[in-house]
Amino acid sequence: MSLIGPRRSPSRASSRSPGYLKWFAAGLTGLALLTFSYQSAIADAVASGPFYPPIGGGNRGDNGGLSTGEKVGIAIGSAIVVGGVLYLTHVIGPKPNKTEGGTTTSSLGELPAGQTVSEARLTPGKAELVTGAAGAFDLQVRSEDGKWYSVTTSPETTLSVAEGEKTLVQLDGSKNGFCVPVTASVAPEGKTVLVTGTYAPKGQAPLSATARVTVRPGE
Repeated sequence: MSLIGPRRSPSRASSRSPGYLKWFAAGLTGLALLTFSYQSAIADAVASGPFYPPIGGGNRGDNGGLSTGEKVGIAIGSAIVVGGVLYLTHVIGPKPNKTEGGTTTSSLGELPAGQTVSEARLTPGKAELVTGAAGAFDLQVRSEDGKWYSVTTSPETTLSVAEGEKTLVQLDGSKNGFCVPVTASVAPEGKTVLVTGTYAPKGQAPLSATARVTVRPGE
């Protein structure tokens, strides 16, 4: 469940945190390599200058250029830093979930046109929310090619709770976002509410799936 309220459901952890930390560490390493290489180049350039003759001839030629080791260090450091920036800005790597018209879309691809579907699931299948919190669900179907696709944004998809349900309500302007109002009266032991997702494509029998949400009073 992608929470859009103040608290995250324990039923789903972020899949991007490990990659973020990996690239952050790599970026720091690359920056350290760059700093070391440039400092080394500056120090050698000063030592090779007219006021400070190099002792023992130095490790570079008369042209005062960078050594091979320094060039390699700068190239590696630059590549790591650039790669980290591209990853964190989502140019490379997994794409984040997007919000379109109040609907949180899935990282799965959309169902190809004309495909026959045979099974549906609503993810997450189980979740827990407290008063004042909100979350989003994704309706997915299995196609004839055996793969799962998201149909949440399809105009043929609906998501809802039981009519008259006051504990868990649909967010205004959202198709798949639901929240527990801060004014909701919830017993200490909690309450289970079903969210139902239905996909009804033309020419095919409707497919439905449910998710169980345990609503508990806030702390």
